[in-house]
This record gives sequence, C-alpha cells and structure tokens, in this order.
Amino acid sequence: MPRYFFDFTDTGKVFLDVVGTDLPDLEAAKAEAVKALVEITKDKLPDGPFEDL
Repeated sequence: MPRYFFDFTDTGKVFLDVVGTDLPDLEAAKAEAVKALVEITKDKLPDGPFEDL
C-alpha cells in the first residue's frame, strides 16, 4: 500500500509529515488531504493570525 506524506506551511513555518499515512490510492490520499484541511481550518481560522494555509 502506498504511503502518502502531508506537509504544510503556515506563515512561513514548514511542518513536515515524517511518518506518512498508508492509503490504498491517490483518491484516498486526496480525500485525506481535504479532511485534514477542514480540521486545520476549523482549529485555526478565523481567530488566529493565519493568512495562508
């Protein structure tokens, strides 16, 4: 099973996914990325000083 890594940046800081996630295919990886983005958005926006995600 392929392992996908989800790195992101926030206000110039880079957060590397050093563990990765085993997922069956690219479509599953895309779905996982969307879920993560939704969670990050709920946790950080609009109350924080975050301009880019």
